[in-house]
Amino acid sequence: MIITDIIRKNNGKQYDIYIDNILKLTLDFSLVLELGIKKNMSIDEEWLTNIESQIQYGKAYEYSIKLLTSGDKTSEEIRRKLRMKNYSEVIIDRVISKLSEKKCK
Repeated sequence: MIITDIIRKNNGKQYDIYIDNILKLTLDFSLVLELGIKKNMSIDEEWLTNIESQIQYGKAYEYSIKLLTSGDKTSEEIRRKLRMKNYSEVIIDRVISKLSEKKCK
């Protein structure tokens, strides 16, 4: 698989990533830089799956922070809300772990 195009969205903060001429991902600019994504870059299924997992994790974490801004929630309440949004248990566990780390600091 080849990254065939990278197009900045109108908001200027996100980029559409085309793989084999098909829109596959929309990423924040910071993630594009962090991953060194470039046009004509060769990738494999494992790379794509990893990126998709990172995107889901980021969305789940942001949603959890949003939940917490409206008041304290137990980890079980957050888990339940994330399950309702169809996040995988692996993603949910990562989010809860990160939130627990932040709380301890």
